[in-house]
Amino acid sequence: MSKTFDLLHLRHSGTGLVEGLFKKAHSHNWDPERDVDWSVPFEAEDPLMASGWAPYSRTATYKALPKRARAHVTRRSFSFMLNSLRLGELVAEEICFKVGLKSRLSDHKAHAAAQAMDEARHAFVYTRILDAMEETPEEIDPRTRATFDQVLALETVPDMVAWEQFYLESLAMNVLRHAKAHARHPVLKQVFTLNLRDESRHMGFGVTYVAEQLAQSDETDRMAFARRWLDQILTLSFGQQDPTAITRVTRWLFEAGVDNSVALAGHMMQEQGAVLQAEYAAAVDGSRVPQELKSARRAGLMAPDILEALGLARHPLIVGALRGREDAA
Repeated sequence: MSKTFDLLHLRHSGTGLVEGLFKKAHSHNWDPERDVDWSVPFEAEDPLMASGWAPYSRTATYKALPKRARAHVTRRSFSFMLNSLRLGELVAEEICFKVGLKSRLSDHKAHAAAQAMDEARHAFVYTRILDAMEETPEEIDPRTRATFDQVLALETVPDMVAWEQFYLESLAMNVLRHAKAHARHPVLKQVFTLNLRDESRHMGFGVTYVAEQLAQSDETDRMAFARRWLDQILTLSFGQQDPTAITRVTRWLFEAGVDNSVALAGHMMQEQGAVLQAEYAAAVDGSRVPQELKSARRAGLMAPDILEALGLARHPLIVGALRGREDAA
């Protein structure tokens, strides 16, 4: 809990980039009522997302399904993703509040306050979309819920910023870019475009903070910090993996009236292995660099001495991230 004395003696980080990000929070601000056209209805049979969005949708078995079944699975998978994103935004909002309270740097406090407003706005628009769809949103999976609880339990600013940067923000960027590329409904296109702009600013702060944390740490702490987060990142990054459980897809197929839904879902899962292998190969050769690896590279976690000390210099995903272009996604 801060006291008046603490606030009187707040320091400035001296990092111009953080101050610039705070200014952009005002110049890039947007209003869900003014900047999004909510007049276009969300029709009950509209899948909302283009082909290729839904889990297993690039498999031969999925493509052979009746059109109505594909549309139903696509719409339900979108509901699942949107509810997960909505809860992720609420978790990020809580973390921003805690960072703002605990930080002793004035510009960091200001950025955390501005980001909390962004996260609240994102959660609001996702809720509004789910309401417009007039469907019960799909519950998030237990693994994601457990990770959210782990993040909410954090107490130190470095841990909170790192978790937010490499989990809440970077992984969400992968999902948001994929969603924007496949969105068919005009409201979704508008919302994902605006949210991606906000998330880029949030990641700018996270990368700057982590880079400064590394620069200010002694060698032992620097290596310990790098080891912890590279282990986390490399565990999460193995191509564009799909967290949707096969049991959920089986239910969606059954709801759509598909015969042999259990067997068909099993076939799709087997065929998905080749899709995931191709995603992993793209990450290894650098033609697709997941956002969490880009963020780690920008923050200095892939400095040559760190990789050599941790024995990660030849890790396939590290090699791919270092080889890949800045815009590879």
